[in-house]
Amino acid sequence: MSNAWNVQDAVLSAELQAYIDKLVALPENWHLHLYTNDYTPVPGEVLGAYTEAVFAGYAIGTVLATSWGAVSVASHVASTTSTTTVSSTKNDAGSVTIYGYYITKVDDTTLRMGERFGTPIVLAQTGTIGVQPIYRTQNADE
Repeated sequence: MSNAWNVQDAVLSAELQAYIDKLVALPENWHLHLYTNDYTPVPGEVLGAYTEAVFAGYAIGTVLATSWGAVSVASHVASTTSTTTVSSTKNDAGSVTIYGYYITKVDDTTLRMGERFGTPIVLAQTGTIGVQPIYRTQNADE
């Protein structure tokens, strides 16, 4: 049995802003990868849970530490959106379904986070996808 607990919105916002400030000071840039398996990210997941996209025109994108925008809080979730849009254009035949993206550190393969899209995106030949990553944090019980 766990105890109920709560972190106030202002604290969530301040903690996320402090984390972003730390990333900028380091700087710690991240890689954004697209994934193609029907997977929903969960706490404690591992990098092997994702199947990275492989199609002509796909490239791992870089999310600079300085690209994170202002922190906001809505429904007890603090978030910041990158000002960088990472794009890939499919240059081969057939189609591929992209379920979401995951982010790793640039200097190693440490998994930082993952997000599944609300609706998977099907890319046909010459189809383009653009992702503007969002970093979110919230109370553990939310």
